[in-house]
Amino acid sequence: MRFRIGPVPEDPDFRPEAEGWTLLREPRPGLMMSVAIPLGTLMAGALAVGWSRIVPLAAPIDGFTLSITLPALAMALLAIGAFIVAHESLHAVPVLIAGSGEHMVVGFWPRYLAPYVAYLGALPKRVQLLCGAMPLLVLTVLPVPIALAVPASAPWMAGISILNMLGSSADLIMIALIARQVPSGAETRNQGHATWWRRPVGRTLSG
Repeated sequence: MRFRIGPVPEDPDFRPEAEGWTLLREPRPGLMMSVAIPLGTLMAGALAVGWSRIVPLAAPIDGFTLSITLPALAMALLAIGAFIVAHESLHAVPVLIAGSGEHMVVGFWPRYLAPYVAYLGALPKRVQLLCGAMPLLVLTVLPVPIALAVPASAPWMAGISILNMLGSSADLIMIALIARQVPSGAETRNQGHATWWRRPVGRTLSG
């Protein structure tokens, strides 16, 4: 595993077209962000409406006031940073289980203010899809049964769930693109921001 500041790196030894890979039809990073941000805002708003039916299960807080102080602001920034680390780490979990940390890159792309986890080796389609969905499952879906089981936690669970939905729109777009374009049983590989796929060598796959 290595860390990088800048765009998703390319592997100079990977020649996708010469090796029989097909380029996934996906938007470029700028267009992706311009679509993902309003989409994420819309989905987070819809989720907030759904959470409004759960949060009242928590005990009401009497005399609640909000004041902004420098220590509170610092704690909020630390919490957001920890949340981003948790989100990206969850992307990496299926890769570490199915592959190897040797080809993993954890980075931050300042141009788009975007953290990322990239794996420079080949991954089965199902693993790639699980990588994309893992933060959504753990940080957006899992808080719902937790809040129902422990009503007092509902406000915190709602905040985590909604915030993660806001940051998961690009993941959902990629999940949809891969699910639609990549055949079952195929493998995927990244080259910079581009995604390539191919049927494993020596196998014939249907659909």
